[in-house]
Amino acid sequence: MEIAISIFGTVVLLGGLFVGLRQILLLGKQIGVMTDQMQSQHEWNMKDATFSYIAKFRSELSVTNLALQKKFGYLKLDGTPLSTSQIAEVISDDELRSHVFSLVSYCDQLALGISKDYFDDSIAFESLCVSVTAAYSSLVPYIALRRSETGVNVAEYFERLTSAWMARIENDPGMKSAI
Repeated sequence: MEIAISIFGTVVLLGGLFVGLRQILLLGKQIGVMTDQMQSQHEWNMKDATFSYIAKFRSELSVTNLALQKKFGYLKLDGTPLSTSQIAEVISDDELRSHVFSLVSYCDQLALGISKDYFDDSIAFESLCVSVTAAYSSLVPYIALRRSETGVNVAEYFERLTSAWMARIENDPGMKSAI
């Protein structure tokens, strides 16, 4: 009788061990599935945030873009930097300076978001590369002035993003010809 109880106890123990190991394997698979789901959700959130920010460029900054286009015609894709006299106009006109500041801030925040994986770089590039690179090229003198005024590396992320995107454009013949 004692042997039967001992064998029964061993069988139950081994059965419990088998069930426990099986549960650990299933837990490992579940963790893998959850990790994949979280990664997919993160990627979707990045894309959603990027599209929302692009929509902001198209809607909230439309007044800024229109004002700067009328005043300087600066988004003509050639990226000609603002002249000294145009920079003086920006500095002396509070409304115009506010528009330029808004555009620089928008682009710098976009670049910061991309650098920190909050925004999707490929979507932003496809949608805004021409506008962002032209804006930076046009506004280099203003950015340099702000840096000298503040002693801060104003628009640092904007500058880095523009350099990276210009390199991508240069290395992609299809993209270069499209611009």
